[in-house]
Amino acid sequence: MSRQPTNFTLLDPKTFPIELMSPVTVADSFEGHTNNLHEDGLYSTRIFGRVGTDERDKTESYINTLLPIFNPTYFKALMQLKSLYLDIVKGKTYAVWDETERDFIKSNVLEGDTGFAFFMTHFGELDPKPNQSFKRTQKITMINKFRDRALHKHIPVIPAGIRDIEIGPTGLVTENEINDLYRKLIFRTKSLTTKNPDPLDPVYDNIHWGLQESLNNVDQYLFELQEGKRGFMQRRMSRRSIFSATRNVIVSRKVSVENMDDNATGDPNSTFIGMYQALLGYNLVATHELLNGFLSEVFTPGLDKARLVEPKTLESAYVDVDPYTVDKFTSADGIGKLFNGFSDPNVRNRPIKVAGHYLGLLYDDGQRVCLVHDVNDLSEGMDKKYLHPVTYLQFFYIQTVKAIEKKMLQVTRYPITGIGSIVPTRVFVLPTTATSESRTLIDIDGSELDKFHFFPVWTKNPSYFDGMSISNVRLALAGGDFDGDQLSANSIQAKDSVDEIETLFGKRIFYISGAGDFLYDPVQEPHSFLLRSLTNGLS
Repeated sequence: MSRQPTNFTLLDPKTFPIELMSPVTVADSFEGHTNNLHEDGLYSTRIFGRVGTDERDKTESYINTLLPIFNPTYFKALMQLKSLYLDIVKGKTYAVWDETERDFIKSNVLEGDTGFAFFMTHFGELDPKPNQSFKRTQKITMINKFRDRALHKHIPVIPAGIRDIEIGPTGLVTENEINDLYRKLIFRTKSLTTKNPDPLDPVYDNIHWGLQESLNNVDQYLFELQEGKRGFMQRRMSRRSIFSATRNVIVSRKVSVENMDDNATGDPNSTFIGMYQALLGYNLVATHELLNGFLSEVFTPGLDKARLVEPKTLESAYVDVDPYTVDKFTSADGIGKLFNGFSDPNVRNRPIKVAGHYLGLLYDDGQRVCLVHDVNDLSEGMDKKYLHPVTYLQFFYIQTVKAIEKKMLQVTRYPITGIGSIVPTRVFVLPTTATSESRTLIDIDGSELDKFHFFPVWTKNPSYFDGMSISNVRLALAGGDFDGDQLSANSIQAKDSVDEIETLFGKRIFYISGAGDFLYDPVQEPHSFLLRSLTNGLS
């Protein structure tokens, strides 16, 4: 077994099985003006297999460039040895060949030559000299070792299933970026007027460089998919990614308490998050509450009618709606799209409208709130002047928050520095920073159902809470402050896990160390609180 860290090597054109492949020769996606995939194109079912099959995800093809061009990895290493090489290949700088040095020497237009053909004439003799640089020595070693496989005419094309064309319900065609890069390679190949061009003929210099540049772009695209935080390896395989989790900026918490018996400002074991963060973090809980709540009285899956509210009379009416709208409000995927759209602050304060009608009405008299379908649903003692169309923010809050606040949250601060970097807490949802007030949720008959600590009262220009606020006494151990530091909020939804954390909150070990000291300071000095809050302001 080889103990090398990797066994990657440069592709050998002699072992590339073009005899078993069909080449891509056409840049067109479709046959003429039809929706049939072109038989010789980048999405050909003849070449790559039928759409949706395993064959289409595994079958490769190739593009015959007719002129030999450099392997992109080899080309990059070669050009980095001397900038003059790239200028010669591009036709920007003139040079002469030095037989003694076996290298190119910069010259002038009268004595020198330039272009891809000129470079290729002496490529086989090229002998770059090493120096004290280890990286340069490595590149020279690679160039000499793989000189026999540096040039290619048959360029691999990755399977169509990995980069397949998509046609939307409206006929809109969407393609992966790499397909445009392959097309440029095909277009430049098509500009050759002969099937057997001489690679040492200067007349093809511009086309030759164009082909090399196109292949370099394909290589760079694939390389960037792998490289860095947004590359495939780190984004999919090495990232700290947890389902039903969000990452938020730390903001300060209001610490004054109007009623000591009302835990409206939280305790050391609580965390405040925004409405949008709650919908994403507790997606499954929120989706369940919506599909089995008010929406189930408005829509019926599979039927094209919905019980909506007439804007002028505020009375309910059954309205024809298209299947897309029904799916949007009655399926998990549709609800997920609503949650994603809620990221736009301009949407949150808008009334929910469907087919020109309101989804529902909200009664809010300053103390009690209630969702209704019809102005006539109001019971005696409920004045219709307190009735208005429900907004996205109010609807999501009133339908999901009580279920979300029964769950728990695991707060994580990276990098992990100690026991205070990961802590379980209760969760409170704070939709706005200044216009959230306590309300009692009632049924249409006036009976009390529940209480809300932070119901989002309608105002023309609300200020949304889109951060995350942990108890001030936990900030020091978390190593956080208010200058842009972030926390990860990982939702805990399983009942046994929630019960286990609730039990933990009542145990000594959660607050006292083995040495008998507090794990966190239960009393925060005023000067410490002030210094932490100065970067965010005090309420």
